[in-house]
Amino acid sequence: MKQKLRVGVVLEWNPCPYSRLLRHHLEVEAPRHEATVDLVSVSWAYASAKEALVAAEQTIEAVDAYDALVLVSGVFAHGVGGLQRLARAWEPRPAVSIAYLLPGVPTILVDNRNGAQLATRHLIEEHGRRRLLFLRGRRDSREADDRYFGFRHALRDHGILLEASLVLQGDFLRATAADAVARLPSDVVFDGVVSSNDDMALAILPALHRRGLVVPDDVAIVGFDDIPEAAAAEPPLTSMAQPYAAFAREALGSLVAQARGRPVPPTLQVPVTLVQRRSCGCRMPRPSSRAAAR
Repeated sequence: MKQKLRVGVVLEWNPCPYSRLLRHHLEVEAPRHEATVDLVSVSWAYASAKEALVAAEQTIEAVDAYDALVLVSGVFAHGVGGLQRLARAWEPRPAVSIAYLLPGVPTILVDNRNGAQLATRHLIEEHGRRRLLFLRGRRDSREADDRYFGFRHALRDHGILLEASLVLQGDFLRATAADAVARLPSDVVFDGVVSSNDDMALAILPALHRRGLVVPDDVAIVGFDDIPEAAAAEPPLTSMAQPYAAFAREALGSLVAQARGRPVPPTLQVPVTLVQRRSCGCRMPRPSSRAAAR
């Protein structure tokens, strides 16, 4: 009987909805690749660079029992240095990084820039919104930067000037986003919101209501990730759906190929899909355009 590939998934111990969904799809996909998946829980995703390096040494010992590693790198901020230390110590055994490009590690990336560009374009072209508020993610997140640049590119393509007052700094967390919108001066006018993730988009709904704004009549909103709470919100949240199943399938396929000595591409980019719901003004929930992988 062939021994199953033992895969450790290095993930923050208190994962966000994105991480929970990704872990779920890895567990669903594992049997199809004759693999088992275990969570390697760490607590340094948001640690300082120095703390992450120290903590990574302990993780190196913890993962020694596995045959292969999935590094859920997109949720690591300052801790990326620790992930790089872990990856170097793990070589040459099979590994794959998800959402952040780690040197020397096959990486699966989501097309964040095109995804945010598509979301912004949808509000402009389909719903006629031109004064768009943007909620940024963490300052130290490459994914957050890519989504912001996608937003800016869409504005530029439609001849809309970027207004600094309409860009709010967030950190992907609900409390920060709600507070940022609540503190907006009353004379700041906007008719749409593009949020760097769903958590922040969902959090600002009460703040918009307190400003006397109705979603989507006065303000149309698009989020990013398509977590389960998006469809259950009132109104249901339009979102850029992360390709969780594709992440899991491609990650485990890469690990199996590496374990068998086959070459794998150094990077693979997967698309996101715009799921239209009522928060943007669309009346029927349906998948729409995809941000094509390059």
